[in-house]
Amino acid sequence: MSTRSTVRTRVPKRGRKSASSLKKRKPRPVWEEILRIARTIPEPDLHKLPTDLAAHHDHYLYGSKGT
Repeated sequence: MSTRSTVRTRVPKRGRKSASSLKKRKPRPVWEEILRIARTIPEPDLHKLPTDLAAHHDHYLYGSKGT
């Protein structure tokens, strides 16, 4: 006769949230997530960003056109 219990409990897989915990959390707006991530950037790195990035984003992404 085996001494192991035959009753199994369901345990969520590692890294996954259970369905009940997902229902409890209200999703954040995307801009709040962007701000949360932006706050983790060190101050010296923020000063390295170009100030005209929005106006010249093609130049920064693809280089100058050479006209």
